[in-house]
Amino acid sequence: MATRTAPEALGRLLEGGSGFALIDIREAGEYNASHIPGTSPMPRRHLEFLMAQAVPFKGTPVVVCDDDGRRAELAAATLERMGYRHVSVLEGGYDLDALSYGALNTFRILLSEDDVEDPLGPAQEEEPPLDDILEQVGRLHALR
Repeated sequence: MATRTAPEALGRLLEGGSGFALIDIREAGEYNASHIPGTSPMPRRHLEFLMAQAVPFKGTPVVVCDDDGRRAELAAATLERMGYRHVSVLEGGYDLDALSYGALNTFRILLSEDDVEDPLGPAQEEEPPLDDILEQVGRLHALR
């Protein structure tokens, strides 16, 4: 069963130099509206198709996140069935309400696409075809 990662612990992981994969399994529109810097977008419904290419070593620590943790729990179970050994779920999900309480202030949340230049190009309102997603995942992997 997947463990949970507290937002503060994720902040430390993001600031540290250790290798891990941070996967946002929300749909493209949700991801484009706001996301945690450093996440790789991978909609839940494409996880089985994209994960092996994005994270080929199954011993890599993987943190999955979504808006409330429910889809992330399902994604974590899928990853464990796929053989990933160190899977955790971001505790509480990507909850913007938590910002007002400071729980997510250990890392910067992108509230607009103007905050950072995206190496994959401009945000898209509709999800691109699967081939485009695979190409983007390959480019993200090459950047690491």
